Amino acid sequence: MAIWFNKDKAYYASVTLDGKRKRIKLPGVTRKKEADAEEAKLRLKISTGEYFDLKKQKPSRLASELVPLYIENWSKVNNKGWRQDQNNIEKFVEIVGNKKIDDYTTLDIDIYKRERQKTVKNTSINRELNTISGFFSKLEEWEELKEKKVKLKDIPVPYDEMHRDRIPTPVELKMIFESIHDPEFFLIIETLCMTGLRRADVLNLTIEKLKFDQEIIQFRQSMTQGKTGKKVTIILHPRLRDDLFFWIKANGIKEGRIFFMSVREVSETFSVLCKLLNIKNLLLHDLRHVFGTALAATRVNGIAIDPFALSKLMGHSDIKMTDRYINPLDDYKKQFIDNMPTGFLPQKMPDID
Repeated sequence: MAIWFNKDKAYYASVTLDGKRKRIKLPGVTRKKEADAEEAKLRLKISTGEYFDLKKQKPSRLASELVPLYIENWSKVNNKGWRQDQNNIEKFVEIVGNKKIDDYTTLDIDIYKRERQKTVKNTSINRELNTISGFFSKLEEWEELKEKKVKLKDIPVPYDEMHRDRIPTPVELKMIFESIHDPEFFLIIETLCMTGLRRADVLNLTIEKLKFDQEIIQFRQSMTQGKTGKKVTIILHPRLRDDLFFWIKANGIKEGRIFFMSVREVSETFSVLCKLLNIKNLLLHDLRHVFGTALAATRVNGIAIDPFALSKLMGHSDIKMTDRYINPLDDYKKQFIDNMPTGFLPQKMPDID
């Protein structure tokens, strides 16, 4: 056996049961010495068969009974989007049936995939499957699930569905900003375009995160939704800095969040606005592309921004992710194509018989 100290500040024992390696949480343990003692007790129970007897004695519960347990004790604590977690799991139970938690198999996952493919895209289904997988994994950790029989495999997603190359054109951006009359919504859209931040990060901006003297925004990424918790520093454009400062001063904001609109209100307002302006296939998240594309097209003394620097400015952990947001406009790309050297080519192609 081996003792592990996890991120949730809990101790786990790594054991082999039925030929499979598993980690078992040691409840109530806060120090290494206590963990060693509990590990010895666990080793004794496994060797005598007592551990397996205890596992068998615990009856399997219905999924509907365990969903609230998961939401209250893990999702609400660790994820601001816990309502979406709840919707995803309840949808799964509704489609495949409310069974005892130990009775679910990979077949149920395949049935769920097939049904969901009738109404939503594969990318959405994969996000739902990620939530369902976390649900089963946590129940196994809590020993509510004797053995995780479901194996989740993402559905292959076409490149064009996963990587959206949609950014608003300068004309569309001008139409959007000229049509906004609410100062708060205007500033939210401006911040999205001028910082490359995600919408949740923008709406959670606080006085404490804004460093006007240093002309930066500084915060830590959320540990949820696949983020690493690292410190992020965003340099403020002078125009955005002045607009943010004016907004805060005009509203007398001394501490806490500087915006009052919710994510849903902002998303719905933007959707309605695009519909009124007849701007198609543009999402709020696509405004993040504006920042990356504008920086990629900017030249200072004829020199373009270094891709590594751009990656850091956009908060990417991997420079490969930056390629998804550098989408120069066709006219801009055409300048380089038209001026590409062609000295390696003969004057004319071979004659066609």
